[in-house]
Amino acid sequence: MSKYVRVRFIVDDQKPVIYPPKYPYWCSGYNSDNKPYIIMFCESENYLEYIQKYYPEVKEEHISFCNEYETITFTTRFQKPKWYNSEISKL
Repeated sequence: MSKYVRVRFIVDDQKPVIYPPKYPYWCSGYNSDNKPYIIMFCESENYLEYIQKYYPEVKEEHISFCNEYETITFTTRFQKPKWYNSEISKL
């Protein structure tokens, strides 16, 4: 099993209820109802519980994909957020 997953889900508000989250997240666009798509990294074990800590309304059926990663990976589209500190995430 991989250490991390990157998941995509729809929420009512793109701001997490606790800020900042332990791992990076991004708003990647909006659906036809103008609800944001959130992309979020989390540990693969108990990922739904982690997501619900920051976005309590999210249910399993709101998740549209879940990709596995060995490390948290950044791209030109999903760049490292300025607030993210990978050393803190290791705690």
